[in-house]
Amino acid sequence: MIELVQIRKSSSSFELSTIFINPKHIVYLSEDRVYKGYLKEGKIKLGLNMQTVFTKLKVFEGSGTKEFTIVGDPRSVQDKLVNTKMLRTEYH
Repeated sequence: MIELVQIRKSSSSFELSTIFINPKHIVYLSEDRVYKGYLKEGKIKLGLNMQTVFTKLKVFEGSGTKEFTIVGDPRSVQDKLVNTKMLRTEYH
């Protein structure tokens, strides 16, 4: 499992939360430009740096998929996946 920071939009605000994802269930990663737009427009009031990039992460769940928006660029999320895989290999 990898630990990531998710950002979610509720009816009138945004919130951050920690989630744990099984890397084997990830279908794809891509930059989420919608959330970048929210940040540039000043709609996200969480103290994030204006250079923050967001990643759309899709996970396979049995018969369907679920999408999350993660704080961080796709490359850093991928690096975290690779590093987690390497750690499991070293200790098992």
